[in-house]
Amino acid sequence: MQQRACPLFVPLVEEGWLDHDVTRMVAAEYLADLKTANLESLILGCTHYPMLAPLLQAQMGAGVKLIDSGAEAAGATAELLRERGL
Repeated sequence: MQQRACPLFVPLVEEGWLDHDVTRMVAAEYLADLKTANLESLILGCTHYPMLAPLLQAQMGAGVKLIDSGAEAAGATAELLRERGL
């Protein structure tokens, strides 16, 4: 599956419009093709996107797992530090 940019999500998050009609319409537009792609998971590849996780989850449905790339990177880093005794 092709990586998709969602440039309007960042200003919507920064405006605080996490559960706003405009944000829902933008999400519906950005995710329309992905909803029909039978995804198992969707990687949230920007630090702003986890703020929209409830809205994105509602758009994608319960069958799609959202993955917070920042949280995953932090977890992998913590594991590496533990393995090295740091």
